[in-house]
Amino acid sequence: MEAFPRPAGEVHAHGTTRFDLLHEMQHDPEQSLYEPFLDQDEWELAQTLMTSGMSFNHMDKLLKLPIMTTRTQTSFTNKRTLLNKVDTLPTGGPEFLCETITVHGDVKDANGEYMTEELELFYRDPVECVRELMGNPAFRDSLHYVPERVFEDKKRTKRIYNEMWMANWWWDLQASPMIMIKSKLPAGATICPVILASDKTRLSQFSGDKAAWPVYLTIGNIPKATRRKVSAHANILLGYLQISKLKCFSAGTRKAQGWQLFHYCMCTILSRMVIAGASGVDILCADGGIRKVFPILAAYVADFPEQALVACVKENWCPICKCYPEDRGDPLATIFADDPGTLFRCPADHMQHIDTNSADEAGPRDDVGIREVRQPFWEILPHCDIFRCLTPDILHQLHKGVFKDHLCSWCMKVATHPETDARFQAVPSHPSVRHFKEGISSISQWSGTEYKNMEKVFVGLMAGALPPQALKAARAVLDFVYLSQYPSHTTTTLNCLQDALNRFHRYKEAFVHSKKEQGCRRGTNFSQ
Repeated sequence: MEAFPRPAGEVHAHGTTRFDLLHEMQHDPEQSLYEPFLDQDEWELAQTLMTSGMSFNHMDKLLKLPIMTTRTQTSFTNKRTLLNKVDTLPTGGPEFLCETITVHGDVKDANGEYMTEELELFYRDPVECVRELMGNPAFRDSLHYVPERVFEDKKRTKRIYNEMWMANWWWDLQASPMIMIKSKLPAGATICPVILASDKTRLSQFSGDKAAWPVYLTIGNIPKATRRKVSAHANILLGYLQISKLKCFSAGTRKAQGWQLFHYCMCTILSRMVIAGASGVDILCADGGIRKVFPILAAYVADFPEQALVACVKENWCPICKCYPEDRGDPLATIFADDPGTLFRCPADHMQHIDTNSADEAGPRDDVGIREVRQPFWEILPHCDIFRCLTPDILHQLHKGVFKDHLCSWCMKVATHPETDARFQAVPSHPSVRHFKEGISSISQWSGTEYKNMEKVFVGLMAGALPPQALKAARAVLDFVYLSQYPSHTTTTLNCLQDALNRFHRYKEAFVHSKKEQGCRRGTNFSQ
């Protein structure tokens, strides 16, 4: 392991954590251990009621029964008094804030006035959420405050990339902290990599039109194995984004105003991170040390449509690079973002295009595929490069996109649908592999389970049905898909990942034929 050569994650003072204060309070002889409840029996009754899944109406009826009011005589007599006691427990986390947003439309009502719509935005302070996570005693022994480089050999030639503090981003930012603004991080500063995740979810399946758009926050100082445990409570609900049909706008401007509303809501939610990320904030950590913490957006987890929304890019364009949609089948000239010949997007250049397009009376240009968003939320965040923050969407981009929508359809056109179905039907039953007894052509509802089960046997089933070069290309794609899902990478596995990509580009021309009836397609453009 190579330790970071400069001061980082230093403690400049000590304090008493909230857990220690509660521990002292609970051992106070003048105070009940089960405060605000009377005794252990009442605590267990309240715990059972709150975790049983019972509705509030049934809970209210139960607490109002004569046997509860005359014999049990608890300190709570209905659901309201019970919930009030539960709210006083020190486990609620940062409080929710509510802001009313007034949207002024461009459609006039019956009185000739422009229509407006009021929306409520519920959110938490992201700095307080970071404070809650870094001060949680459950993470005391697992929190990391300093970047490091880990190697699997003594000569330090094969690096291990397993956690966020082992990657280059944290190391480079701590060593050379001039990325987006001209202020440097002070010596001994503690970087808190903020990880955001959002997913618009439909709540009603058969009737109604209910949907929710939650945003979650966690930090990269916590190991990923802990972050993924639901029971660890390492992810905090940061807020709910507004979902509105925006009927106060005309049909031609409604979609663009929806993009603008998303970024305005995110600006409101993350406004406290602007000053905290630039100047730092003192946070009492779980080990009792007070550190100068800089919460900086490091990753944004979302599906592909939301990635395009976050990056202010049209959905037929890549949200990370400036590759033209018709050139997606070609390999990039360079994969390094700081290379002069790179196609990676740059926040400064992106904002310049947005400003140029907004001043253009003819409307936005399509040369880089940008969307009309006046002020993206990431523009104000210090040390943030949003195009490096976007994480791969394994399900939609690899399993569904590259494998199912492209590779699988190419192979089925070459091998014919009946032959492909017959081969899947002939697979022997096995507990770890789904048996497609009707083939795969008749499946109308696909999910990640079907994709993964097909990938397990796909190369073996296509042997003999595809030309040798096409089979090698399919093998390369499957190698890439499986290697990309490794929980831990090394220099060796990353080289294997690049080799799989190179092999696909080497053999992909097997799917391209001059005559349409002889082959599966005219090119290997993944946007088609």
